[in-house]
Amino acid sequence: MEVGNQREEFGVSEPILSTAARRQGQLWGAAARDWANLQESVTFPAVVRALEVAALAPGDRVLDVGCGAGGAMHWAADSGALLHGVDASEALIEIARERTPSANFTVADMMRLPYRDDHFDVVCGFNAFQFATDPVWALSEARRVAKFGARFALVVWGSDEQCEASATFRALRALLGPEPPGTPPPLAADQRVTSYLASAGLTLTHDELVPCPWDYANATVALRATRSAGPVQRVMERVGEHAVNEALLASFEPFTSASGAIHYDNQFRVLVATNS
Repeated sequence: MEVGNQREEFGVSEPILSTAARRQGQLWGAAARDWANLQESVTFPAVVRALEVAALAPGDRVLDVGCGAGGAMHWAADSGALLHGVDASEALIEIARERTPSANFTVADMMRLPYRDDHFDVVCGFNAFQFATDPVWALSEARRVAKFGARFALVVWGSDEQCEASATFRALRALLGPEPPGTPPPLAADQRVTSYLASAGLTLTHDELVPCPWDYANATVALRATRSAGPVQRVMERVGEHAVNEALLASFEPFTSASGAIHYDNQFRVLVATNS
């Protein structure tokens, strides 16, 4: 199907990005190739499991919200489903299109999805909805474009105790000093996702932990991979590259082997919900 016809069938409108979405797009796109090549795949065991539980079928209309460099939809390309992805980063969407030309990727704001109501059989959000300024609003918007009875497949961090990699992000957060009142907790400490789902009118049907070890050949690779994430780019803007590098290298030490390889044991949550 040609892109023009896809736009007509799915009711795609011209996307309008909010200031917050443009900001997220800039942060996540700053090191897009490093993200795609070094970091995106570290949570793939959980992503693959979520797609398995969601049971993609030929002809299903699938939307990946916050699709990044499109790795999840690339994995799903042989499912026979009709694959779509949205992300605020033009650089990441460009990579997603390169990887999977058969899918339809659009630069868009998850708070204002450019689709008509009631179109998708499956909506995915892999470490995505927590970056919305209002996660409940973003999930409600995802529900709007989903058919009745659609499956919602999410992956989020496990708890702080279940994710060794959270030590690295705690070290970065410390560089920023005291956080203003109302600042969301760190990703591995924020376990409010089930309440977000309920508030958006979604019913949780599946919740499991999936091991997602993070392995890097050496500190140089780990630096490039970790710095490619949007929140790390934000910290670098605030305190500078040198301070971030020093904090990251120190945080790697407890997880570094004699050979110099770095290994984290992590558990990520796979959540599947429905709007029926």
